[in-house]
Amino acid sequence: MYSVRVISSDVDVKLTDPASIRAVAEAQPVLVKHQVASGNGGRMFRVQYNLKNGSAMARCFWLDTTPEAQAAMARVVGLEEYQISVMFNGSSPPTDWKPRTGSLYIIGQEERELTAEEAQALYDAAWRDIRAGNALPADGDYAFLSFEIYLSDGKVQYYIGATKSTYRELTQALLDLGVPESDLGEILID
Repeated sequence: MYSVRVISSDVDVKLTDPASIRAVAEAQPVLVKHQVASGNGGRMFRVQYNLKNGSAMARCFWLDTTPEAQAAMARVVGLEEYQISVMFNGSSPPTDWKPRTGSLYIIGQEERELTAEEAQALYDAAWRDIRAGNALPADGDYAFLSFEIYLSDGKVQYYIGATKSTYRELTQALLDLGVPESDLGEILID
């Protein structure tokens, strides 16, 4: 297999790491077992296997909310490759990448330029959220926040958009930069 495309709720992720592909394949029997009829309150989870010969096969599941189904989805959604793709909108920056500049856009306000130090603090916070599995929770329970972040090293730019209330580390880093909580939207920091 060359890659797996996973679509769940509003997220569409392409996985290419062999360990990620294996994890999706291993979760599939549980997903098959816990399907409900389409439209009966289940959560949509679509898997498309893209083969090396260019062909593809796909399967769409409407899952019930049993602990077994949730655990199978959590194994897929919790993959670091999945979390990275969600956080960086389909991109996969290296962990040791160093932003030199950036900008913060809060909906309804002027764009704010970031210093290298601020950009690095936000980038590091994003990686902490990825490693904690905060980029997308398996239960799909989150609200969208009101900010977007652009980070650049002068050659490459990475974008953090469609920000979610589960981005605890990133949200805290923004609060530490002096962004008022009221400007960010619904925040879920413990």
